[in-house]
Amino acid sequence: MIIIDTRTLDKVVNLFWDEMQEEFFKVEVLQYYGEDNGPSLEGWLQGNYKKSLQIMKKNAQPWAKGKENIKKIRIHVVDYPLSDYMKWETEHYKMINIPLVGEEVYLLDRRNIGNLKLPKGDTMVFDKRKVVSNIYNQDGCVVKAEVYEKEKEVKPFLNLRDQLLKLSLEKV
Repeated sequence: MIIIDTRTLDKVVNLFWDEMQEEFFKVEVLQYYGEDNGPSLEGWLQGNYKKSLQIMKKNAQPWAKGKENIKKIRIHVVDYPLSDYMKWETEHYKMINIPLVGEEVYLLDRRNIGNLKLPKGDTMVFDKRKVVSNIYNQDGCVVKAEVYEKEKEVKPFLNLRDQLLKLSLEKV
């Protein structure tokens, strides 16, 4: 495992993304991401849902161009009742991640994970061979990441992936 800073993170994720040929899997664990602050989220949090969704639609980017045939699975571990942020995030999944990116997106009630040990930050698995696990500050902003490429280091993440997919998931 190596630890990388935020300047290197985008480069590593982009490299792994470009090399990927079969599957992208992501598990998200935070209930708020400070990096998402913008007009759409601000409108949502102020109760202006229609304006928020209009902004979201206007700014929609199909960020997975060239990877349409790759299986993309996202599980967001959530706390109920959903926070306003998570309601907004769910709308983002419905408007962008699912139709434009082709992701399968699921919500997983944190109370249903049993004894599974979740990573502290979001974790991305590329082709079941490479892993990037983000580390966040208290404001929900990435400060660094851990990168795993050795088979024995990746295996626990693959086990977690398989166990999560067996749980009661709510399809978005």
